[in-house]
Amino acid sequence: MNGAMQYQGLAYVTFETLSEQSPVELTQIALIDLGNSTYELRSKRQVTARRLIITPINQKSIQGNIISQAPGVTTFRRSVN
Repeated sequence: MNGAMQYQGLAYVTFETLSEQSPVELTQIALIDLGNSTYELRSKRQVTARRLIITPINQKSIQGNIISQAPGVTTFRRSVN
């Protein structure tokens, strides 16, 4: 882990593919800020997708375009809400 821990705990997560949006699901996550608006999401919940939306409990949503995915890890570039 090369970045700074941004958030760890429960969050609502949804993944968007070209054709549909996955159900919103409450799950345990770790969100790491890698710098330059790039983040890493660590979560057991993974869906192959192009975009994602994360809403940590009692915080603002973060959304972005997915750069890469591996088992348990999604790297994405944050977009302005």
